[in-house]
Amino acid sequence: MNSTQFLCAEIWTERLNLLVHSLGLQICWIILPFIFFAVLFHFIEVVVQRRLIQRFGWQAALWTGWIGTPIHEASHVVMCWLFGHEIESVALFAPDVREGRLGYVRHTYHRGSWWQEAGNFFIGIAPLIGGAAVLLLVTWAMYPQLVQAFVAFSNEDHRVWEFDGATIGNLTDSGAKVLATSFNPLSLKFWLYVYLVLCITLHAAPSESDYRGGLKGGGILLAGWLSVNVAHAAFGLSVLDWFPVFQPLWVLLLVLLALSAVVAASVAGAVYVATLVWDQVRRT
Repeated sequence: MNSTQFLCAEIWTERLNLLVHSLGLQICWIILPFIFFAVLFHFIEVVVQRRLIQRFGWQAALWTGWIGTPIHEASHVVMCWLFGHEIESVALFAPDVREGRLGYVRHTYHRGSWWQEAGNFFIGIAPLIGGAAVLLLVTWAMYPQLVQAFVAFSNEDHRVWEFDGATIGNLTDSGAKVLATSFNPLSLKFWLYVYLVLCITLHAAPSESDYRGGLKGGGILLAGWLSVNVAHAAFGLSVLDWFPVFQPLWVLLLVLLALSAVVAASVAGAVYVATLVWDQVRRT
């Protein structure tokens, strides 16, 4: 092997390493967090709704559904509009015991259109995005200091993938202090906020039909994502160079989802304990 061939081999090895490194960071900081919150919210919803319905009947789902379901379905509608899908019918809140649903959106699209096909993925995960957006508005209205703190954090000049354990620990402590100084459990506003967050998060997880509908679109986006990464790496570039452009918005989204997850998980734990006590009281 001559020097030119060796140099070329070395260059392409470096670019392959760049590609693998870039893909790994994107998976860890973009894909996995979204999957984590989707699974977490789905689990919380199943635990809370199932335990309440088993003990108090199907109508127990309505105490959060009358707020959460319209947000869930409206999020689908917005994404349908953005990706050019034709909406056939919409029911933002129409409880149906026989079908086991609280609302629905029926839409059609032109098969073969990569834009509309890819849109199925975003339509499927729309409740997570829409829920986070509504949560931001609710938080802004009731606790603007929280949003200001989150925005300030998301605008800091750093790269999230460079965080170490100590940095994440310090940020967690700072966030806990902000929450502790903002929330007053003795106020009516606090409990109203908890209730609204619960209504939003219990219905923010995509349904099974949402996941099924978004599979093909997810495949198209996956292929496009890999192609962009390969093209960047072939020229010695990394798509991570673009991340600072949308990092503030992405970090803000993750922080809001984390906030809602903490509140929803806490309430879910309280519901679980309360239903255990209820079962014990009924036995005695």
